[in-house]
Amino acid sequence: MARRFWMAVIVALVLGPGPSAHAEAEDEAPIPTTLEENVVVSSTIAKDRHDPASFTDLDANAIRDLNAGQDLSTLLGETMNAYSYSDAGNGYGYSYLRIRGFDQSRIAMNVNGVPLNTPESHQVYTIDLGDFAASLGLIQIQRGPGTAMYGSPAVGGVVNLETAGLKTASGGNLEMMVGSFGTSRLSLSYGGAIGKSPWAWSVRAAHVQSDGYRTPAWSKQTFAQIAFERFDPTSVWRILLFGGPESTQLSYYGVPYQDLTNPVARRSIAPLVPGETDNFFQPQLQVMNDRTIGRGLMLKNTVYAILGNGYFRQFTPVVDVWTKRALDNQQVGWIPRVAWSHPQGELTAGLELLFHRGRHDGTVTSGTPLLLYDYTNGKDTANLFVREELKVAPTTTLNLELQATRHKFSMGHDEVSGISWDATYQFLSPRLGVNWNINDRWNLYAQATKTESEPTFTNVWDPEDPSSNPAEHFANYDPANNRYTDPFAKPERLTSFELGAGYLHATTRVKMNVYRMQFRDEFVFAGGLDSDGLPITTNAGQSLHEGIEVQAAGRLPGAVDLSGYVAVSRDILEDDTVLSPDGAGGYFVIDYSGNRIALFPGSTARLAVARTFGIAWVELSGRRIGTLYTDNSQNERKTPANRQAAGYVNKEIDPFTLLGAQVVFDLSGVAHRKTGSLTLRLRIDNLLDAQVAQFGYSYPVDAAYTEFYSEFYPAATRSVMLGLNFGF
Repeated sequence: MARRFWMAVIVALVLGPGPSAHAEAEDEAPIPTTLEENVVVSSTIAKDRHDPASFTDLDANAIRDLNAGQDLSTLLGETMNAYSYSDAGNGYGYSYLRIRGFDQSRIAMNVNGVPLNTPESHQVYTIDLGDFAASLGLIQIQRGPGTAMYGSPAVGGVVNLETAGLKTASGGNLEMMVGSFGTSRLSLSYGGAIGKSPWAWSVRAAHVQSDGYRTPAWSKQTFAQIAFERFDPTSVWRILLFGGPESTQLSYYGVPYQDLTNPVARRSIAPLVPGETDNFFQPQLQVMNDRTIGRGLMLKNTVYAILGNGYFRQFTPVVDVWTKRALDNQQVGWIPRVAWSHPQGELTAGLELLFHRGRHDGTVTSGTPLLLYDYTNGKDTANLFVREELKVAPTTTLNLELQATRHKFSMGHDEVSGISWDATYQFLSPRLGVNWNINDRWNLYAQATKTESEPTFTNVWDPEDPSSNPAEHFANYDPANNRYTDPFAKPERLTSFELGAGYLHATTRVKMNVYRMQFRDEFVFAGGLDSDGLPITTNAGQSLHEGIEVQAAGRLPGAVDLSGYVAVSRDILEDDTVLSPDGAGGYFVIDYSGNRIALFPGSTARLAVARTFGIAWVELSGRRIGTLYTDNSQNERKTPANRQAAGYVNKEIDPFTLLGAQVVFDLSGVAHRKTGSLTLRLRIDNLLDAQVAQFGYSYPVDAAYTEFYSEFYPAATRSVMLGLNFGF
């Protein structure tokens, strides 16, 4: 893997022209102070009144207002038509994001255009990026397929995380926060220009820890980042190394419904016990270069390496043993792109190459040591893409895009059973979009997309499940080599349509859009959690996601800032039938067709009001969450008789509202600081101390699906954070 990485680095450098003659001169001019510091090197960012996509931007100020060191998924879950929950209850530690009804394995998350999703599971483990939000200059949340031309499956959305550009003036920042549930955050950064050269540098270190609302559900995250940037009239270089270790007490089971109103029992993590932990370290290196190679021609190269190493430590009470489930990931990638600006628009073409290997091994560590599994997964991805942004009129841009993707899966080196398997998934993804700027205030856009996304490795077959027979998951078997091919797991197939409008005038901004996303073979919740605490999914027949989204912001008389959004979605299983073995050679037929898809609220809304009073900026906010179903039966919509069974618990979470407030005091003037800044921040979440469930699952406990067990994840009660920010 290291050899592939350095080969990719060499190719990236060779493809571009050498540095200008003055690049190595000692008398290079310093970085111009007028140079745009927030340089965006990636090509995945959408632009208002230009790209036909529905998205929300959070700039550095908005990120600062939202960020209190909580998990990045928790922060993102505050945005339009998104939702998140955390195992610990207070937004720290393991947290999970959903957009438009899709979990984060169907949301492409990129850092400076580099895919962050794990190639095997498509999951995004933001717990490995403690306090990463403080390093960002822009977060863009695209809903639906968006404008991503490469990376992980983006059927639900695309989240672009762009690190802040380096400052040309030397300086630093110190942040400290403490608050409820043993939560604390410490961050220190410093950087500036390197002498008189065109290079700048920065370093940042942070530590976040929390006891969690549930007990025990502690987490400890350490993060470090080193960055360099080089600015030149014809070239921009960015080198970024970041990551850090995390250690977390596992708390991925919920509590029974009757415990939600008990102030003590609702905070339990049973049946998990203290000492069941996750420990992981995932550093990432990015080398990025944008350079002009001719008139109207730009060559962009990104080379990256992501390494991950860690383990789960888990207890099995039935047999009274402790196990260690370890993972060693190695991933390298290269993304070259060429952009040609011509009189009629811009043509972009590129390639993504990704090579991943992940070794999984599990052992019993108590009593007599026993190897449970030991195998290696491999995934090689090649993606060719081209996009033409054609100006068909002075106010109208037509986007024509095509992607050709090939994924090669392999599983081998099985030290327990000797099983191996391989599979190939490949598809074409066309996309058509148009944006029309009606005038300097209004614009309309539309987009049509047809795409596919490959299944995850565990959707194909889970070798860590001793009850799973690989013969039931593959069409072909070679007994001479103990090798399986042609898996039954199908790729998801999506046809998506988006129509939207925008209005911008002075401080008033309004966006509205409708969408319809038609699926075949969508991966939906199948009941139960896997050994990582994640929902088990399976292919459904046909499903539909459609809805309307409206967001607005503006300033009222009296310098009052008002912002908010409303999203209403309809996520339906149009054709989905489960066949449950009856133990006598037949099946119980469970028909979910026409039901709401579980695990996402039918509506979300947020309203925030803010105003500055002297040295104090004050914001009050409220968020309304609609009904959320905990399985695909829609609370036994088709079999209401099941609801009459003794002990039945409604498989839904009722709508609820949570209020929040924060005050930021600018003490720079009071402290007589001529340079730098000094601010004091008070943040209160769940202002009214409501006791609500933020999430839940329901599973059948009998083959006929007439009896169920439901568990719910309590949200933290009122929490307070107090912070001090010192810029120097």
